[in-house]
Amino acid sequence: MTAAVDQLKQIAFLLERARAQTHRVRAFRKAAWALEKLSPDEFERRAAAGTLTELPDVGPVSAKVVTEALAGETAGYLAKLEAEAGPLVQEGEGLRQALRGDLHTHSEWSDGGSPIREMAETARDLGHDYIALTDHSPRLKVARGLSVDRLRQQLDVVRRLNAELAPFRILTGIEVDILEDGSLDQRPELLAELDVVVASVHSKLRMPAEEMTRRMVTAIANPAVDVLGHCTGRLITGERGTRPESTFRAEIVFEACRQFGVAVEINSRPERLDPPRRLLRLAVEQECVFSIDTDAHAPGQLDWQPYGCARAEECGVPPERVINTRPVEELLAWTRE
Repeated sequence: MTAAVDQLKQIAFLLERARAQTHRVRAFRKAAWALEKLSPDEFERRAAAGTLTELPDVGPVSAKVVTEALAGETAGYLAKLEAEAGPLVQEGEGLRQALRGDLHTHSEWSDGGSPIREMAETARDLGHDYIALTDHSPRLKVARGLSVDRLRQQLDVVRRLNAELAPFRILTGIEVDILEDGSLDQRPELLAELDVVVASVHSKLRMPAEEMTRRMVTAIANPAVDVLGHCTGRLITGERGTRPESTFRAEIVFEACRQFGVAVEINSRPERLDPPRRLLRLAVEQECVFSIDTDAHAPGQLDWQPYGCARAEECGVPPERVINTRPVEELLAWTRE
């Protein structure tokens, strides 16, 4: 049973990594989750009788994967995906190997597609020592942003998982909306409890440059903020279409990041790749520090960091100025400063 479930999850991982359509990925993940709910006896009985497809989330393709796995084989569907999978990019491998974790990830608690445990275990299997769980804040209702109560519930879940997954570490966190006046979309006392706070603009992206600059600098100056997320908000490809960059005085925003000790995120999502190269080079010149993150909403997306690493290397980002190359206790000492 374990081998069959593992193969279904690996298929989903590789599809996510390759940016396959969501419905294809979900078919395999939902099948794996359905099988995990079965007792070993029921699983064996259904597999022997050929009745796995009677389960609501197990289709014929997933059932075939199970049959081949039970025969001790690598399922043909998985073998094909593994043969097609290769390096996402050719550059930045040294920097990717230096990374200890990922500081911007989402789970099914907001707009991600998988449980916290599955995201954490995947990050661990990719060689990370930690990830920050940064689900959305309340105002972003379309992304099921976490209320105060839901965030406190999540903190309890993370504490229990950390006890089970140690020495791997899930850092408590949030991707908090930067509101129009630069304030943050969560209670200050709760933000102060978190390990990592990523602050991002998600609304009024076409605000005039001077107003957007003031908005961003106000947020950066907030002592709770550790990382400035996807600073231009652009979309360059993908299912959501394209979106131009927000305009702001980048030299002022990056100087604020330098002065207040806030990392500029190098967002690795293929539809974002934010900041653009010219701004990334400017942030390097202004002696900012950086965080190379995936903004992953699914396990396979956790393997997108090479996109960010390649851009960082191309734009001259020194590895010692990337905060998630640091061991977890050193990173947390930095975020607490």
